[in-house]
This record gives sequence, C-alpha cells and structure tokens, in this order.
Amino acid sequence: MQNFLNETANLGTTGKLVKATKRTYRGQTIADMRHDIVTRAQQTIEALDGYKGGVLRAPMARSIRNGLCVKLGYGKRNVGFFEGEGSDRVAVISDRNFARNEAYAAAVYLEKVVEAVSAGEFDELLGHTLNKLKARFVKEDEKTDDKPDANVHHFAAE
Repeated sequence: MQNFLNETANLGTTGKLVKATKRTYRGQTIADMRHDIVTRAQQTIEALDGYKGGVLRAPMARSIRNGLCVKLGYGKRNVGFFEGEGSDRVAVISDRNFARNEAYAAAVYLEKVVEAVSAGEFDELLGHTLNKLKARFVKEDEKTDDKPDANVHHFAAE
C-alpha cells in the first residue's frame, strides 16, 4: 500500500480545484482561415486518392448512402458558409455529391477549391464569416458579464 501511495503522490490533487479561467478570443485572420481550408482540402484529396470503396471519413468528405458527399467549410468541424439568419439561412456553397466510383472527380473538385482559395477568390466570404464569428464572441462576452452568478443568492438589506 505504501508503494502505491508513493507512486501516485504527484497525480491529481486532494484539494478543491480552482475555478476555470475564462476563455479568451484567439485572433484569427483571413490568411489563417485560407490556410486551414487549403490544408484540410489537401488531406481530403489524399483520402479520396486512396479511396477504394466502403466508409470514407475525411475533413471535407464523407460517404453517404450511394456515394460521397464533399462539403466546403472551415474549422475542424467543417462549418459551412451561410447567408442570412434563422429560417432564412441559405448555404452559399452547397454540398456536392458524387457516385462512389467518382472519387477522382471529387478530388478534382477539391483541387479547384484549393486553387480558388489560394488565389483569394474566397476572401470576401471568409471576411464576412470572420466578422460573424467576432460578433458572436462579443455577444457571448456581454451575456456572461451582465448576469449575476446563479449560485449566489443576494439578500436585500432591511
């Protein structure tokens, strides 16, 4: 038992944990977004080049019932580009579907995307998306600052 206690003495803590730090906005630029899209598209092209059938899970492509679906988006969750809000929201770039034997055509489509993004054709769209992300972060910050802590009860002085 003493051996176990000595070996695990530096692992974890027996005290209370401190409150988590508030997240901070990590500045992102259009160049960063462009680089992210190009990198993930190239990873997807490599996956499509080696695709022999079956299940495909790549950063910008996935297998669907009778083929492959390629979605152009940003970030690790591959969030699409949209215009409008709520029920009026419309995809700017729709998903492309390809038959299972057309993996080469899907890779060519993504190569065209890489060329367009590298040439700056998507900069306006990326700028609009970046502005929406910044606005959303500011709104979340304002919400948390204005609200009193839900776990603290304030008594009125009599």
